[in-house]
Amino acid sequence: MSELAPTYETIGELPRRAAQRFGNAEGLVFGDQRWSFVEFERDVEQAAAGLLAIGVRPGDKIALWLMNRPEWLHVYYGAARIGALSVPLNTRFRERDVEFVVKHSNATTLIQNDVSGPTHFLDMTRSLMPDLGSRAPGHPSTDEFSDLKRVVTIGAERRSDALWWPDCIASGDRAPTPDTETGSVDPEEPIMILYTSGTTGFPKGVQHSHRPLRAIADRAERLEITPEDAFLCNLPLFHLYGLSEMGIMFLLTGSKLVLTEGFDPDEGVQLIEREHVTMVHGFDVHYAGLMEARERLGADVSSLRVGSIPAGMDSTLPTVRRVIEDFCPVVSAYGLTEGWACGAIGFLDGTAEQRCRRPAIRCRAMSSQ
Repeated sequence: MSELAPTYETIGELPRRAAQRFGNAEGLVFGDQRWSFVEFERDVEQAAAGLLAIGVRPGDKIALWLMNRPEWLHVYYGAARIGALSVPLNTRFRERDVEFVVKHSNATTLIQNDVSGPTHFLDMTRSLMPDLGSRAPGHPSTDEFSDLKRVVTIGAERRSDALWWPDCIASGDRAPTPDTETGSVDPEEPIMILYTSGTTGFPKGVQHSHRPLRAIADRAERLEITPEDAFLCNLPLFHLYGLSEMGIMFLLTGSKLVLTEGFDPDEGVQLIEREHVTMVHGFDVHYAGLMEARERLGADVSSLRVGSIPAGMDSTLPTVRRVIEDFCPVVSAYGLTEGWACGAIGFLDGTAEQRCRRPAIRCRAMSSQ
């Protein structure tokens, strides 16, 4: 395996190893905020201590109902470090969906936005838990959620009926250090429960261990990703595509992660130009939006080196061909919740036809199983 993307055993160790390997190089950009790899590791360590301080323990499930933001990643890696499991929730979920997943996953902790744009996440939680916080701050105060012990909000201000993430971080100063508390984390144990789209009924919970790290490192080598690369991450982190190919990949390779709260084509092409982004990932609708915004705003996207796109359907072929001809080279990819993202992916030297079709000829299957 390439030294640029060595294979580690556990996902929770990635920030620490990245800090050791890449130091003060810029690792994360979000709005006007910037983190070096050392600073990112500091925040992950604080998140792990904060989770322990509020009572999270190894094996606990943490439901993450958050728009893309640095705290999403801090909690995800902090949970992995102490042996807890993340349960990402789709930010388009509403009360019925949240209730099902939180109960079905036996989540002990719900960490969520309070408000994001027009969506008042906390009001939806209050409708499910009318007595939220009446027994103790952040406690659901209802027997309907028998496993849930705490609701934590991430937002600009403290809410009276929920725990507030900055307070949790502050309380972590009094908690045992994560390594002292948990010892070693078994890479064969689950780190995450991802829920399928639920096309034919309620979503199904899929457990994943740390093992996909090897496949992610393989893709890093195949796509020749180095610390000189920069990702535009405007795909949701609750989806494997965004989390795996950007939220994990940047720590493996020392690349820069340019994170946005959601998908905004205008913001996307402006960030590509400003941050010299070299890699993008997305579906045909994302590329179509970026290309239209590039034309309208006259943005310079010449820094782009490669992208990936789930290809193969007849309806996507015109867009994929236009992307290849007029935006940036792409490789085709295929994945699913049950088998991890990009279970198969094409090659940089593939023909235009291979880039437009589902990767089945020149690819190596990279399942997490």
